[in-house]
Amino acid sequence: MTFLNKMNHKNPPSLVWEDSLAEVLSLNIHLYMTSVVQRIVPNLLLLRRKNYGVMWRHP
Repeated sequence: MTFLNKMNHKNPPSLVWEDSLAEVLSLNIHLYMTSVVQRIVPNLLLLRRKNYGVMWRHP
């Protein structure tokens, strides 16, 4: 981001929107990743619990 900010001082009009676009994209990626993690983690825990239950039943 520092590189983009340095370039903004030289020619602001063309790069300001690119900078904001990068921020929006990174925010969207962050939100997407958190939602994916929130969806996957409980499933992993459930699977792990099921496997433990099977291991307990059949030692």
